[in-house]
Amino acid sequence: MSRCALSARLLRWGAIAAGTLALCRTAPVVDGYSHARYGGVVRVSVPEAVTSLDPSSCRDAADTVVFDLLFHRFFEKGPDGQPLSSLFEARREADRWVFVPRKMNATNGSRLGADEFRMCLQRGLARESFVTTLAREMIRGGSTFAPGTPLDAFVSEPDGSFALLTNGSQPLLPYVLSRPPFYLYVTADGQFYGNGPFGVASGQAAESELRLVANDGDPAGAPYVQQVIVDWAGASGEVAAEVEEPRGEAGIQRLTRGGFPLTLLLCLNRSTRLFSQVEARRNFIASVKPDRIRLPRGRGMATPGCAYLPVELGGASMVTALPPTSQAPLPAVRVMLRDGPFSAAVLAAAFPPGTEFDAVAPGEFETRRSSGDYQALLELYQHKFTHAALDLREMLSRLHLFDPAILDASNRASEAMLMEERALVVRTIQAAQKSLAESGLVFPLCEFTPAVKVDSRLHDLTVDRRWNLDLADCWIEAGNAVH
Repeated sequence: MSRCALSARLLRWGAIAAGTLALCRTAPVVDGYSHARYGGVVRVSVPEAVTSLDPSSCRDAADTVVFDLLFHRFFEKGPDGQPLSSLFEARREADRWVFVPRKMNATNGSRLGADEFRMCLQRGLARESFVTTLAREMIRGGSTFAPGTPLDAFVSEPDGSFALLTNGSQPLLPYVLSRPPFYLYVTADGQFYGNGPFGVASGQAAESELRLVANDGDPAGAPYVQQVIVDWAGASGEVAAEVEEPRGEAGIQRLTRGGFPLTLLLCLNRSTRLFSQVEARRNFIASVKPDRIRLPRGRGMATPGCAYLPVELGGASMVTALPPTSQAPLPAVRVMLRDGPFSAAVLAAAFPPGTEFDAVAPGEFETRRSSGDYQALLELYQHKFTHAALDLREMLSRLHLFDPAILDASNRASEAMLMEERALVVRTIQAAQKSLAESGLVFPLCEFTPAVKVDSRLHDLTVDRRWNLDLADCWIEAGNAVH
């Protein structure tokens, strides 16, 4: 079943209802869809180069396009957003999670079992990020875990299974372990080997690209394309995918479905004289007209009238600005923003006259935000968790805002993390959003649906909820030719 196996992905196409079809990489076939199953090269352009191929160093949004091609996360997201895993079966028992690994090997032939899970978990916990902070909170002894030391909460069983002991009941642990840096891999000769859809090709040449080849042993099924070239030279700040080899006329389509919309947040600094009073913050927010935001063609779609969280995550249908408390003239405000789709030219019509915009590079943006050196800022927030409580906590952590209303919302999110009744979770999260709106510190202006550039010859190419490309299921239009 290794090189000539029934691809699980074919089942989703409904092409084998009448019988069983074996797909061999060594013998490409053409079915009723008239395309070659295996072959072809896809070039993917990403905004940033990876700094390392060590999965535990994954910088989340900046690197996941590459790392998701090479490695499987402990958990992936199913069609309904619930955590699933191709690596093991998992079940919760009171204050522990029990995992039964499936038989699998890395691309170098090494066995992937409980010892490898332990190593990868410990390496991930040693990193500093919001995700690893959550994981350490949930896992027993995680708050005192030191890099390079064994994790006592990891308990191996003689049958190859293992358990993770938790601080009380932690129903959302799989959601946390579905985020980088929790990938499964082994190390050998200074290299990292996973069992994802692709592996690193030998003989890398150009420094501006990374060449990958299809992995026959991927537990989720071998990918349809044979090679992927990841290119970060001259990427225009957006992800794009195109066919490397010319096969007839190619066009560009825009992929705008599959991921959660991003939320454009307006944040006001209460430590400045302008916004020290809640009335001043509410007056300024009420003066902004999100429905006047118009994005350039092809960059994506801005939808005014939204909540802090997408509706799919339990957000309210819309958060409305509180009415102004006076008709006093508004002061001139400087708004800091990153380089991106929401430029000063796009935003000018939505903000009151006299507003100035300060576009800064990502590094400077982070420094100035952390130091509080701003009057107002715009944050295009990407929702990465598929559970409302986790997503809201990450958003508030990201904004670096300190206020009783922010603390109240964060505490409510933390309470909701331990709840299992969905209706109660929704009520708790909506109460947290109400506290945020009343504070006037952070307000959702609009939802942004990005546009991913895709070669029209690529079919069945999708994005996950975080807008990462899924190349394992896509295929290249090839007419009746067999490659």
